[in-house]
Amino acid sequence: MRQKRENEQKSESLPEDRSSEVRISRRRLLTLGAAGTVAVTGTLLGASVSMARQEGDVTRSVYGEPDDCSSCEPFIRQVAEEAASETVQEALLGVNLKTDWLFNVKEFGAKGNAKYRNPANGQYYQDSAYTMPADDDTAAFNLALLASEEHTGGNNTPLKRTVFVPAGDYLIAGTVYVRKGQHLKGDGIGSVRILIPVTSRTEPTFLMGRAVIGGVMQVDSGGLAPSISDLSTEGGSTVSAVFDCGTTAGISLFNLFITAAGIGVAGAAGDLQAYNLTVDMCQIGMVLPDRGQRNVITACSFFWNKISIRVTGSTYDTIISDCNFAFNSFQDIELRAPTDGGSIKNVSIRNCNFTANGQYATYSGAIIFYNVSDTDVAISDCAFRNLYGYGVVSLGTSANNAVVISDCIFDGNKTHHEFVQGTTSKGISMGNNDVTVSSCLFRNLKGGYAIRVGGTSGRLMVDNCKWRGNTANYFIEVTAAGTEVTAVHNTGDDVLPLINCFTGAKVFLADNQKWLGTIQTGSSKKYVKIPTFDGQLNALVRITANPLPGGSAAYRKTALFSVYRYTDAAGGAATDYIAKTLLSQAPAGTAPAIDIDLALDTVTGGGSGGSVPNRYVIVAVPESWTKLDIAVE
Repeated sequence: MRQKRENEQKSESLPEDRSSEVRISRRRLLTLGAAGTVAVTGTLLGASVSMARQEGDVTRSVYGEPDDCSSCEPFIRQVAEEAASETVQEALLGVNLKTDWLFNVKEFGAKGNAKYRNPANGQYYQDSAYTMPADDDTAAFNLALLASEEHTGGNNTPLKRTVFVPAGDYLIAGTVYVRKGQHLKGDGIGSVRILIPVTSRTEPTFLMGRAVIGGVMQVDSGGLAPSISDLSTEGGSTVSAVFDCGTTAGISLFNLFITAAGIGVAGAAGDLQAYNLTVDMCQIGMVLPDRGQRNVITACSFFWNKISIRVTGSTYDTIISDCNFAFNSFQDIELRAPTDGGSIKNVSIRNCNFTANGQYATYSGAIIFYNVSDTDVAISDCAFRNLYGYGVVSLGTSANNAVVISDCIFDGNKTHHEFVQGTTSKGISMGNNDVTVSSCLFRNLKGGYAIRVGGTSGRLMVDNCKWRGNTANYFIEVTAAGTEVTAVHNTGDDVLPLINCFTGAKVFLADNQKWLGTIQTGSSKKYVKIPTFDGQLNALVRITANPLPGGSAAYRKTALFSVYRYTDAAGGAATDYIAKTLLSQAPAGTAPAIDIDLALDTVTGGGSGGSVPNRYVIVAVPESWTKLDIAVE
């Protein structure tokens, strides 16, 4: 106690001019900048050394004898030179910066009083009677973020800090600059609202990695990337973004709710990390611009936007995963022709849900390729439900894109009884592109197509897929000569045929099950139509039926035939022929025997005709046969 009183007395006896030098507010310090901090540091530390030399027992125990302070002076000089260090700021501010890098925007004048919006004029007020206009907190935010300070660069910059936004409703009518190394953190999505007037300003609301110094905008050099989290925004310019990453790479945006903006997020030059964003009722939810790279968009929800994500430039090495897209009125993900003349490379879209239970007539598809060429995109483990249009579609002049679609579900039924059931859902349409569809399920599609492909350079591989309950003419619809299709190991529903027989298409089929469609009846026959291409067919046909008149349930027989089609010119006009060979029949030797009739194109088309590259081979049995199953491999 005695030492404490002595120290208090000595502190009170400090000369007035020196005492005034020591009394500096924390807010004032933060506005001085690095140079000002150095000057203040030198003054205060000089005063401390002088005081230390005059202290009694307590000071002596720390510094040694009054005449010998040489051991502390090197330390003093080091601290003065490193004015931004934690030790100096602790001395000046009285905080422990090892645990306290947190600064509150309300310490810098933010009010957060924009509680009410007048729908008549779009302005914000403090009271529900609209008599007290809300304060614009743009300047306070920028003061807390040191938006006019020089950035020293490197990871040890004094701008490296967290700026905290407590609960409140903050009107931001200008641009807030979030510097490199800073984290603008709200108190939570539900408690921090950033209210942005709806205007046509071309400037964004939050601009990352930049500052305005001396009236001139500058880009921060070096240092860690900035980040923003845990707040919500409402409104914004109709032509600019709420969060604009500018040319700064590595930006993190997480735990944000963005609603009613022209553009929610304008992506960075690269390495954008967007996690747990809810983007709602925006014209465009997110734009990934030219030269974007290594972007990761994950665990985000996009609702009621016109376009959720637009990729506009030479974006590459980008992942969109674990996202939910619902009720969007134009499209969910748009891959648009780059404006820089490049192409989109190595984009992965995976484990996402696409639903259009709202059924907007303007909806053109979940994933759109629009006038793009030479891209490569992988789409996997996604679900497409109750869409108004296609799940994946190529529009405009899109061509020569390499697209792999795997382990996805295309389902035309709504997901909840209260939603609007669509009647136009489709699967995939990819035109002149190189597309592989593997291990996907297509069911209940009501719009006419499961997979559609066409174009002289279109190439389609369909492997290990299943389809059932679709309203269409064919599972795969070929629309142009020259299209190459390979379909292997697929399983249908014995209702919808696998593929149409389009003239000029190049098709290879193998090991497909239940793919011929419904057994048809006509001319006293039951029959199936086998599509053949390039004048060739070499198939195994298995017939299982009860061939007895009246259809006795006690008798059932199976026969296996080799059926082939060939063309013979024989010195004249080319002629198509069809032939069969019985390979086996069981039970053997019992009557009546299983036999089949063959014809070209129609059940009465005969066994030969003028040569046509792509045509049907008809396999028919008597109409009286029951329990009939026809399988073709």
